[in-house]
Amino acid sequence: YRDVVPFEINGLFTVNVVVTGEGVPLRLELADRLVSKINFGRMRVGHEYRKSVQLVNHSKKRASYMLVSHPRELRALGAQLGKQARGIMHRSIECAPAPSQWRSLRPRESQRIELVCRPQDEMAPFHEEIWLKTEVQPGRHLLTLTGECHGVGLRLAHNTLPFGTVIQDSSSTKTVAIENIGDVGLKFRWDADPRAAWRKDFTLSPMEGFVPPRESVNISVVFHPARVNEDIRYDRIMCTVDGAGDQQGSAPTKLPLSLMGACVQKPLEKAEELVFDTKVRQSAARSVIVRNPTDTDWVLRPTINHEYWSGADAVTVPAGGQAEYEVVYHPLQMTKKPGRASASAPRSASRGGSRSASSASNRGGKKKSSSKKKKTGGDEAKTDESGSVASAERPHVSTLFFPLPDGAAIIYKLVGHAREPDAEAVIRRTVACKKSAVEPLLVRNWLPSYQRFKVSIECAKPHDDTLSLKGPESVDVPGMLERKYKLSFSSFNEGTSNVVVKFVNESTGEWLYYDIELKFVGAEVIETIPVLDTPVRQKLVRSLTISNPLDHEVQVTQCRFEPAHPALFVPLPVRIPAHADGLVDVHYRPLVPSGQTPGFNGAAGAEHASKKNGKAKKAGSAKANKNRRGGSNKDLVDDDDDDDNEVKVQEDGKVEHVVLYLTSPALGEYKYDLRLKAAPIGTDRSLHFHSYLGSSSSHTFRFTSFSAQPTKFDCVVEGSAPSNFRVVSDSVTAPASEPGSDGTEVSVEVEYEPLAIGACQEELVVSSASAGEYRCLLVGSADYPKPMGPIVIKKNASASAPFKNVFATSEEFVYSVDNPSFVLGKASETIGAKATTNVSVSFKPSAAEAASAAATGKLQITCKSKPDLVWVFYLQSE
Repeated sequence: YRDVVPFEINGLFTVNVVVTGEGVPLRLELADRLVSKINFGRMRVGHEYRKSVQLVNHSKKRASYMLVSHPRELRALGAQLGKQARGIMHRSIECAPAPSQWRSLRPRESQRIELVCRPQDEMAPFHEEIWLKTEVQPGRHLLTLTGECHGVGLRLAHNTLPFGTVIQDSSSTKTVAIENIGDVGLKFRWDADPRAAWRKDFTLSPMEGFVPPRESVNISVVFHPARVNEDIRYDRIMCTVDGAGDQQGSAPTKLPLSLMGACVQKPLEKAEELVFDTKVRQSAARSVIVRNPTDTDWVLRPTINHEYWSGADAVTVPAGGQAEYEVVYHPLQMTKKPGRASASAPRSASRGGSRSASSASNRGGKKKSSSKKKKTGGDEAKTDESGSVASAERPHVSTLFFPLPDGAAIIYKLVGHAREPDAEAVIRRTVACKKSAVEPLLVRNWLPSYQRFKVSIECAKPHDDTLSLKGPESVDVPGMLERKYKLSFSSFNEGTSNVVVKFVNESTGEWLYYDIELKFVGAEVIETIPVLDTPVRQKLVRSLTISNPLDHEVQVTQCRFEPAHPALFVPLPVRIPAHADGLVDVHYRPLVPSGQTPGFNGAAGAEHASKKNGKAKKAGSAKANKNRRGGSNKDLVDDDDDDDNEVKVQEDGKVEHVVLYLTSPALGEYKYDLRLKAAPIGTDRSLHFHSYLGSSSSHTFRFTSFSAQPTKFDCVVEGSAPSNFRVVSDSVTAPASEPGSDGTEVSVEVEYEPLAIGACQEELVVSSASAGEYRCLLVGSADYPKPMGPIVIKKNASASAPFKNVFATSEEFVYSVDNPSFVLGKASETIGAKATTNVSVSFKPSAAEAASAAATGKLQITCKSKPDLVWVFYLQSE
């Protein structure tokens, strides 16, 4: 604002005084206006919690203020303002700067307000306020404080726990409660030193844990005195409570517990003996009668001090009556262990986790023990024929104790005999030879702790040396669980073998076992060979791999094809060294295209293979279909339900199906599916001829016959008619060839006699129904007739010129000479097709020529229908 105040001085003059100023609002606020409520949360007794806020003067003028937190002051201030106001009721909460004191802040100056809470005891959820009082404002709300403090503390329901008198080797159980009287869950733990003296007579469970607020946890205390003592006492066994200290970082609270009791000997001289006999891990039960001669009912809680016996926790015996109490014996260990030789049998398993039956057949067999005795370590032990020592029987012994209300007791002595276990199962499997099959065996762990079992695979009488039994050398089974052990087996020959697979815990001598009967039947198809595709008469060799798992050399000595096929050949015998692979070569040299093989029924071959596969698959177990490997015999393949291995003959007849059987005296029979495809080869070769019209030339066509039998081949020239070529003989006979050899060479003579000037092509076909067809391209070229002669004729004599009609039709030929001294017998003549004639020419010289030297001339023969063709014969007089 601005104003002018005039001042009149002595009435003489006036002085104007300008007055200016500004009224500013009071802006004393929290730096963060959103933080008007401070929550301390859930606090613990003895701990310190701090919170702080900033008070800022946003006014243009210094501001004075006072914090008000005392309940009485706030109630008076609230009454003045007509509002309800609460102060800080708890002494545990402090504020700095201290309330009820005037302070001031310059413009833009701030003051830190520190709030500290130190709870000393439990605090219910609270809601406290701090107000702000200034020179211009009687008061307004500034902060709200909230929070709560939980109580903390554990205590034992009893600090001393007496057990009274307990019979030796028995136990008594009581409980003591740990109570949480606070609002915060706490952890506890008992003295965990395993060397503590009280541990040999008492057991606490659980040794550590957590107690929720306002709840309790029962601690089970078992008194199991190890020796006779009339006064067993352990004072101040400490239970440590974490987080229950009075101040932060203080030492944990400790709760002491004292235990006491007494132990007396059992009156075993009066105990009745109960004998149990069963196989290990099987149950046997017996009952005892408890009689009550009193007039009050009894509720007895019998005790049995051995884990292999069990019974009801309590039995009620009526007054003046009796009750039956059943005791069940379920041993987990044998009372008589096998000899050291038998126990060590699993150690003889071959390295790598597998072993063949040939080596297992001489291991681990049980023998009847002899009556011979031997002292070992002061004890008598029976010695069997192999020298192994059988351990003496140690029966399980326990007591059944009935404490009676009158202070007396009924005691039974329990004696248990646990014999060797029965087989877990008797398994019978039928599989095909040369197929690897897997039998999963379930290995149970009957103990709550981990067990490792060594595996012994034994076959007393293997049906064949090729029997292979493989599996891991050991199997680990967690407590009370099961694991699958995979036994892999195979054989090359048919037969039946009985196998025992034993799982032995070497540390305890306990075992379980399976009896397995393996029956091996005829082998299925080992491999389906990819199509053998080759042109006729071209040899294709496919090698089959056969593995020899034996320790000696074997031979493949026989083979057969079903149905028989003349184009297939296997050179035998094939020798395969020990533990090595051998190659058997299958030679395929087709002589005729597929579908034309004489005496071969491809559909029958496919049907035969399908029937064989069907029989073998029915004989095999469905379990053997799990692990299919495929490939050659080197990797034994498993069964396969798919039809991929059954190759059907194509409808067009271009693929033939044959089953090959290879036989080894040691390894048995191998079966392979062969698919054969032979394509026509076309023309084998060509022969080129050159001649003159009216002349001829010849060549020899040579081919190789691979027939294993003497074979007659028909020889025919195919092409134009009439033909320019002819074969000297209509057929030739080829001698037999050795199977697998390079064949036998055969020759066919071909003659070329052209019918016209120029080139021509025809084809020679040499064929046999069993040995196939050979084709040769015949290429001929013919020139104009070549002059012939000279024909020498004596004076006044005649001579003949031989001439052949090379055409396939009768033709008229005209004869002429260029010298009149040479006289023709006739001027023309009709000659039949391919016929020959002699043209007569005489020499009758004139007077002038008679005196001269020899005369010459030419005989010309012209075909009337082909005037461009002229045959020339030179003539000469003698």
